[in-house]
Amino acid sequence: MFAAKLGCNVSAFDISIEGKKEALRLAQEEGVEIKYQTTSSCDLPFREEAFDAIVLI
Repeated sequence: MFAAKLGCNVSAFDISIEGKKEALRLAQEEGVEIKYQTTSSCDLPFREEAFDAIVLI
């Protein structure tokens, strides 16, 4: 949420559907948008260098 509040485009990934629901609820509560996919980190559909930064939590 911190990066989204700063105006960054935020993409989130998790294998947990419950984690996705909670993250989207918090984003709505904070008034920010995040793009969230429920998937394995091994199967992400992005080209190389698609992101400026990646943070694992």
